[in-house]
Amino acid sequence: LRAIGIAAFGSYADENYTIKNAGNFSELNGLNIYDFFKKSSGKVPVIADLLTSRLFYILRRENEKFRQGRVMLVAAGSGIGMTLAENGTPVMNRLNHGGELGHIQYDPNGIMCGCGHRGCLETEVSEKAVIEAAAKLKNKKYDFHSICSMIAGGDEELIAVAERCGRILGSAIADQINILYPYHLVVTGTLCG
Repeated sequence: LRAIGIAAFGSYADENYTIKNAGNFSELNGLNIYDFFKKSSGKVPVIADLLTSRLFYILRRENEKFRQGRVMLVAAGSGIGMTLAENGTPVMNRLNHGGELGHIQYDPNGIMCGCGHRGCLETEVSEKAVIEAAAKLKNKKYDFHSICSMIAGGDEELIAVAERCGRILGSAIADQINILYPYHLVVTGTLCG
C-alpha cells in the first residue's frame, strides 16, 4: 500500500487537520483526519486537499510543459476549487489546502451559500445550482446526470442553463487569469464535460 486518499468537502480548522465547514456533509465536521489516518495506518500522513492532490497527479503524469511556469487548476462540480503550481511545485496555502474559487462573491444580494455567506459563485455555478435551475424550469426534480443527458439530447431550456453557468464560470476564471497570469490553465470536473 503506497497511499490512501479521502475526499472531503470543507476546510481544516487547525494544524491538526480537523474538518470544519463541511457544507452539505456536516457529519464530517469535527473529524480529525490526521489522527484518523495515523491511527488507521500506523504511519504519519501527508494531508492535502483534493485539488492539491489532482494537481500533484497532473504534474507527475501529464506533459512536461505543466512542470514549467505557473499552472492554474480549476475544478468545477459540487463546488468550484482552484489551486496553482509554480515550476512543477504546488503552491499550497494554509494547511495544504487549495483555493475556494466557488466562495468568491458573485452577487452581493444573491442566494445564501452553505458556507454562511451570500451570493457565492457556487450558488450560481455548481451541480446543485444546475439541479435547482432545472427543477424551477421543469417543475420536476432531476439528478445531475439526467440533466446532462437532457442537455446532450438538445433540451433548449437546459442548454440555456448550461450556457449561463459556462459564461459565469468563464468570467470568474478570466478574472483569476488576469490576476495570476498562469502559463497553463486546466479546467476539470463534472461541470466541464
